[in-house]
Amino acid sequence: MKPLEAFNHEECLEDNLKNNQYKYLILLNLRDHEHTILWQKFNVFLAFNTIIIAVIAAVISLQNNSKDGPPTATIMDLKPEVLIIFCIIFFVGFVCSIFISRILKGSDYWIEFWENKLYNFEKIVSPDNQKGVCIFYNHPSRATRDLEVVLKKLEKHPSPEEFTQLTIEKKKLQKIFSDALDKNYVSSRKNMTRLVRAIKLFWAVAFSVTAAIFVCPVFEITHNYFGFIGLFAISIIIMWLIYYAVDKKIEMDNKRLLES
Repeated sequence: MKPLEAFNHEECLEDNLKNNQYKYLILLNLRDHEHTILWQKFNVFLAFNTIIIAVIAAVISLQNNSKDGPPTATIMDLKPEVLIIFCIIFFVGFVCSIFISRILKGSDYWIEFWENKLYNFEKIVSPDNQKGVCIFYNHPSRATRDLEVVLKKLEKHPSPEEFTQLTIEKKKLQKIFSDALDKNYVSSRKNMTRLVRAIKLFWAVAFSVTAAIFVCPVFEITHNYFGFIGLFAISIIIMWLIYYAVDKKIEMDNKRLLES
């Protein structure tokens, strides 16, 4: 297939095959563009977290070099004002991770959207329609998406004819996915999402630990480990409520649009 720049727009309008190939390449460019944007967003997220870690290291270094007291051995030895700074940093990291994870989900949606369009075009972009391109048809990410849809349809107790067709389609999709796994296929986008979740969890735990250490002297439970665990649990619950509130707000906005 020729590159997009080699197509003549007027010829594409007259020739149905060239027109379909032209549309296919446009869709392919859109998909590649979204994929590039996704990685750029992810790199910005990693850079942001790297900056936060660098700030934390700088604060600890300043604490160690301070002449007002002994070098910091553990987080328990940090000054209250330093603990407050850490709580703010960890909280900002957690909140930003929530929104960045949703931004990455948006990019992932558009990549799947264009890939689905490309999959539908693959059957008609070849001179011999019996021999399709089959790039995205045989791609495991497309197979897993369609397999989930097929499995949901099978759970709804379809008619015998539909059940037979869905079972055949399920076996085809499972074969594509199984062959990919045999070749050590790993989904980059899914692992990207897992890493974002892990970083989000790290900031939540870091904030909870730091907040518990800061609050312990206020309630005079510095050497009470049960009290520390209780404060830690309360901090975790607060972070979870913040995460839930953000998701619930987005869900309510979506529901309002559907019901209006």
